[in-house]
Amino acid sequence: MSQQAVTRNRWSLTVSDNRWLFAAFLLTLAVSAALLFLPLAERTGVGTSMEAGQPAGTVETTDRESLLEAAGWGAAAALLLIPVAVAAAALVTPRRARRPVAIASASVLGISVILGAASVGLFYLPSAILLVIGATRQRD
Repeated sequence: MSQQAVTRNRWSLTVSDNRWLFAAFLLTLAVSAALLFLPLAERTGVGTSMEAGQPAGTVETTDRESLLEAAGWGAAAALLLIPVAVAAAALVTPRRARRPVAIASASVLGISVILGAASVGLFYLPSAILLVIGATRQRD
């Protein structure tokens, strides 16, 4: 029996097999963290100006806020943790089932990118590409 066969068990994470999947997971985690705190949402409000010596008038204000400020912790975290969980699924799967799970993860994230293209979906496109590469490089 070879040394590699002895040291690899069904849960092993070898660098050569999983570097693309791990890179996809880290990138998805970084994108989700950035989307949580970067000011991406825009809020427009109307108010009145009260400057000295000027007649009162209507003023339109625009504020930029993060997804965390706009939706709160619960909604924002739930929305952004779904892609992270999808990307992590292939890493925590036993080795014999890793390829089908990686293909499923790449498919789910790819469909999410297409469906969410109008909002945050395109931010996850590089992660979906890395998942596809990782799924095709898995050994059975």
